[in-house]
Order: sequence, then structure tokens, then C-alpha cells
Amino acid sequence: MKQRTHIVVGIAAGLAYAETCGADVVSAVIGGAVSGIAAIMPDFDTVGMTGKLLKPLIGHRGASHSLVAVMLISLICRAVLPGLAVYAALGYATHVLLDMFNITGVGLLWPFYRGRVKVPLVRMGGILENLVIFPSAVILLVSLTGKMIGM
Repeated sequence: MKQRTHIVVGIAAGLAYAETCGADVVSAVIGGAVSGIAAIMPDFDTVGMTGKLLKPLIGHRGASHSLVAVMLISLICRAVLPGLAVYAALGYATHVLLDMFNITGVGLLWPFYRGRVKVPLVRMGGILENLVIFPSAVILLVSLTGKMIGM
């Protein structure tokens, strides 16, 4: 999926979680922002020097797209930002889940299973992502935002 799709879905997931918890608007906005930022974290292996060093070792959509990575992010965030750890884990997990629907899949069960787990329905930047998934996520985001501010 494109970065914009991950961000919008991450924010929407964070706002949905905030709504179910009865969070106030400020907490919901902060939680949604954390989820949106965390939703692009699994792709750190594609950015800059870090990506150049790590990609050959872990492969794209490998270790960084695993349940182990989701758990590690959860634990680190719980230690550093305990009140926002759920939002960070949720955003990170939405990224992994979305990329599972990509034709290349993800290393979901890494390091226990080196193969890719996939439901190959979507090509990155393809018709399904651009005309269905991204617009649906934007509509959900607008709807949740309206609900949170009482519109």
C-alpha cells in the first residue's frame, strides 16, 4: 500500500479505538496522530541509510512486518509512552494487516516461518487501492472525526 493509505487507515483506526473508549476529543486527536505515525513505521527498511543497511538483512515486508515486530513496538511504546502504547501498536498492526493484502505478502510469522503470508488482492497503487481502499478510509476518517466533534 502507499504511505498515504497506511497513514489514513492508521489515523482512522486510532480514532475508532478512541471512540470505543469514550476518549475526549484532544485525547482522540493525539491517539489518532500516534496511530497514523506508527502506521508508517514498518517501512523504516525503505528509508535513507537505515533502509540501505537493513533491507539486505531483513528484507522489505519481512521482520518489520511480523507479529514479533508488533509486539516489540507495543512493549517499547508501553515503556516510553504508556498512555499511547495501544494507539502505536494499533497503527503499526494496521500497516502489517494492509500489506498482507498486497500481492507480495508479509513475513507475519518471522522468525518462525520465513515464507510470506498473503491474501493477494491488491497491487500497491493499483485500482483497488486507489479507487476503493483509500477513498473508503478517507470517508471513515471524516465520519469518525465528525462523530468525535459532535457533528
